[in-house]
Amino acid sequence: MDRISGLPSQVIYDVFQDKKSFIWFGTEKGICRYDGLQIKHILPKDFAIKAVSHISQDLKGRIWFQDFSGRIYYIQGTEINLFKPFQANGFLKYGIIGNQLFIAGKDEVKVFNLLDLRLTNSIKVDMTGVKHSISDGEKFYLIGSKIQSLDINGKLNLEVIPDDYLTKISAPLPVIKNGNLYIFSKFGEYYLGLHPKPIYHKLPFKNIFTQNVIAYNDSFWLASTKGIYRIDVDAKSYQHFFPDSNISSIVKTTTGNYWITSQNKGAYFVKNFDSNLIATASTPLSFEKTNNQLYFSTNRDEIFSLNNNQVQPIFRGISDHAINAFKIDSINQKLLISSSKFIIKSQESQLEHVFAVKAMTQLDKKYFAISASGWNGIIYTDPNLKSEYDKNFAKFPNYSSNGIHFITLIDSENGKSNIFNPQDQSIFFLTNHGIKYFKDGEIKQINSSSKFNFTQLVTAQSTCFLLSENEILYRISPSLQIEKLNFGKKHSNENIKNIRTVDNQLYFTKEGILYRYNFEKNTLTSIINLPPSTDFFDITSLGNRLFLATNKGIIDISKNTKKTSEFLVLDINDVKVNGISNSKLEQLKSDENNIEIFFDIISSMPVSTYKIKYKIDQNPWEILSNSERSLRFSSLSYGKHQIILRIEYEENVVDKNFYLKIDTPFWMTWWAITLGIILLLALVYLYFQNKIRLLNKKNEEALAKSNLEKLVNESKLKSLKSQMNPHFYFNALNTLQSYILSNEKSQAVFYLSKFSRLTRNILDMSDNESQSLSDEISMLKDYIDLEKIRFGDDFNYQIHADQSLLSEEVQLPSLITQPFVENAIQHGLMHKSGIKSLKIDFRDADDYFEIQIADNGIGRKRSNELNMIRQNNHKSFATQAINERITILNQQLKKNISLRYTDHENPTGTTVSIVVPKHLF
Repeated sequence: MDRISGLPSQVIYDVFQDKKSFIWFGTEKGICRYDGLQIKHILPKDFAIKAVSHISQDLKGRIWFQDFSGRIYYIQGTEINLFKPFQANGFLKYGIIGNQLFIAGKDEVKVFNLLDLRLTNSIKVDMTGVKHSISDGEKFYLIGSKIQSLDINGKLNLEVIPDDYLTKISAPLPVIKNGNLYIFSKFGEYYLGLHPKPIYHKLPFKNIFTQNVIAYNDSFWLASTKGIYRIDVDAKSYQHFFPDSNISSIVKTTTGNYWITSQNKGAYFVKNFDSNLIATASTPLSFEKTNNQLYFSTNRDEIFSLNNNQVQPIFRGISDHAINAFKIDSINQKLLISSSKFIIKSQESQLEHVFAVKAMTQLDKKYFAISASGWNGIIYTDPNLKSEYDKNFAKFPNYSSNGIHFITLIDSENGKSNIFNPQDQSIFFLTNHGIKYFKDGEIKQINSSSKFNFTQLVTAQSTCFLLSENEILYRISPSLQIEKLNFGKKHSNENIKNIRTVDNQLYFTKEGILYRYNFEKNTLTSIINLPPSTDFFDITSLGNRLFLATNKGIIDISKNTKKTSEFLVLDINDVKVNGISNSKLEQLKSDENNIEIFFDIISSMPVSTYKIKYKIDQNPWEILSNSERSLRFSSLSYGKHQIILRIEYEENVVDKNFYLKIDTPFWMTWWAITLGIILLLALVYLYFQNKIRLLNKKNEEALAKSNLEKLVNESKLKSLKSQMNPHFYFNALNTLQSYILSNEKSQAVFYLSKFSRLTRNILDMSDNESQSLSDEISMLKDYIDLEKIRFGDDFNYQIHADQSLLSEEVQLPSLITQPFVENAIQHGLMHKSGIKSLKIDFRDADDYFEIQIADNGIGRKRSNELNMIRQNNHKSFATQAINERITILNQQLKKNISLRYTDHENPTGTTVSIVVPKHLF
């Protein structure tokens, strides 16, 4: 396991397994946790941590560790906390005894209660020459030029040591084995056991440099810069592992496996030490075995021999191309190599041909079956050799090139693999167009119902096996039918990779595990868990050993490797309801319906994948990704629920059940429903009451509008009547008659034209609500011109309108101006002596315009006096009608048309002002 696997660094100083079976790594970039699948690098929030070691766990389950400066940390939940009260003197390791934490400082040892982290004792100690500290669970030892111990009560003792201790143990490394203290030397060949009495032991090998010592049962493990040594104390023997690695520590797991850490290559998982990793400079790809000798090719155009884990080169090409296929012809002493070109090498010669060979199978002394890109067939080099297969190939095309003879069986198809059955002399070829079967000089196509192509072909136990593109395993039956295999309930036929044959046994990898398949019994046997990021290429055997070619090197294991006990743990960290931790899931309120389940999965073996599934109630199973560590349910319905969280790995199935009961919301209770119905009926009643009120109001408004329109029409009729003043018409007709009798034809025509136009305009305007300003001015001119005839030359008038009003084409109420002009003439100017003047102005004023009708008559007061003398109660019919009409218009149009009279004393006269809003209509 390295940085590619997810470690923050290749440099690891310590490894530890906690009570839950998590594996903890102390690296040069902090601490991380491994659950068998994922590596979690735990980082502090407010400070930085670099190189750490000395990992342990207290009784409360907290993980403790230490950096190289002596600062001590602990992990509470998921957060790293700095232990602030005290720090160790450099690399001196803290000790945990029960609920007591011992920390060695410069001149004292302080003891803290782990329950509340308070100081309970401070012991003055001579720290001169102290290099290490260690705890055995009962005592805390200080190791240096002398060995001192503190018990749980803080009592200081001086341990008995030999006189030559400093000579033989120059750089001490303490370790506890079976409750006893042993002192090793970093450089020396001796180690000292103190109990029951001091005694020296000699190492069974020459020590180079030991940097850590770990003890398990009857063995010491010495971590050195040249690998790790296992010393069997009883047998007085040793084993040496990983000689190319700078080993820092080792831990033996609860299942008997081992994790070994290094300071240059990350961590190793060792299922048992009956296996071995053979380091190779380049990546091994394929194996060949002959005469009990093992060979392998690499990705660098090389072939090596392997003997007693010693690697020797036998071929090195110049192309640096991968050798994916090679054969050793021990009969003819030849080496067949497929690299950048195809080579047949012997001691006497080297034959070459440029084509990419994917697979080769030796039929006998003469022939080889070849699968290559664009070509499949038979090759040989000596045409003089006789073979029992000669007759099988006689009718096929035969040609030679550079000393190699080719018999074409299948042309223009890309070969992938081939296998040979010597029993019936048949050959199976796998190409990009399917499977071809050659026998007795005939080639047949084997049909398949699979829509996927096949990628690999091998034979074992007299059966041909095929691997498809979608990673499913098939076999070819004796009747040449392709059948999908069924492994039973424990294993699914999917995710199969790299099928290989060893000693007539079928091997393949599935989800990071190497399996051996027994076709007759239809059973799968787990051989080894491949570490994460390990690519498997080939497998072979030699004697009682299996050899695996991987991108990490060659793995050497026993054929009889027994599967160690494995476990899969589903650990529930927390259950949150609406974001708050809650363990009472069967007593939830109606609004507590957002559930989060946080969990960890712990595997005793490094695995590449497993299935995480869940279901709620009777719903189908749902799949979570391997990286998920939480399960969320939002807005669950009220009532009872069952949630099942399941982990599946091989035949291991682990379930966790959660039972929930969410109260019924109050609005779903009988009394709430009853109240709701009552409220609904009340709302319906109020709704219809409001609708009736609005309907009545609408009817009233319609009636008022109708009445208003009636009043408008009546006011228009009154205005029309005012325009139809009988006196005016009588006078006009008399004037017209006088013009005719006096034979003043032009005046009669002019007068008649104005009179008829005025009458027509008044009648037209009576049908309209409004009229334009220009029409109003035209009508006024006709009227005043007719009235002026009666007065003669002493009557003059002016009509003026602002150009802005004419440009805007403003509208004003029809028949609204003329009555006031009539009043000015009849009641103001009629009784005046001298010059009579009338001035009409239409003035623009932003959002409204003003109409001013000014005369220099006798004034309203004198006019009223004359009417009284005549005992005439006359009130202007036109003025009354127009006033009523203005009032009605203001009500109907929601506008404000205002009317104002201004009386002048000297000179006398009256001004009428009518203010009309623009956009009135």
